[in-house]
Amino acid sequence: MEKIRESFLLNTLFSFIFLAFGIFLLAREELAFNVITYVIAIILVIFSAASIYKFTMLSKSENKTRYFNLAIAIVFLALTVYFLIAKNAILSIAPVFFGIIMIINNCYKISFIKELKDYDNKMWKLAVFILFIMFLSGIFSILSFLIKNITLAYKLSLFLLNYGILNICLTYLYKLNYSGREIVVYE
Repeated sequence: MEKIRESFLLNTLFSFIFLAFGIFLLAREELAFNVITYVIAIILVIFSAASIYKFTMLSKSENKTRYFNLAIAIVFLALTVYFLIAKNAILSIAPVFFGIIMIINNCYKISFIKELKDYDNKMWKLAVFILFIMFLSGIFSILSFLIKNITLAYKLSLFLLNYGILNICLTYLYKLNYSGREIVVYE
């Protein structure tokens, strides 16, 4: 039950981060884009550090992907340097970056919907609908470069606000389903 509570807390926190960033993007566009640049650069550095750590911890006999981890680390570090030098490049891929995060996050939620259906909860159809809209939000964020008449900040903030609100709704549906009963979480 503790893992479920932790998942609810993380989903709610994730939603509020998306909402806050969407509002911040509407209010302070230039500052928000600088924040996006540095946040993505920090994320890339963390991923490259994790890849270097995996490379150093694995022996050749343990894992054949050892050198792949090193290659990924080098690519992430090169991207970090490039994005810090050419800040406009990162702004053009920001909707794609956030769209991919939205879609990956939604993939994790599919198992919760399966549990709703398995426990004969009538709300599973509503959860599927909300998750579908959230997937569309991620896809539209990725494809937002096709929309020419709206500023990048406005487009991105709309997708982030939409996703944050829907994620809170979906998390609340899950919480309603799990409150008051014992759950066995399989690892």
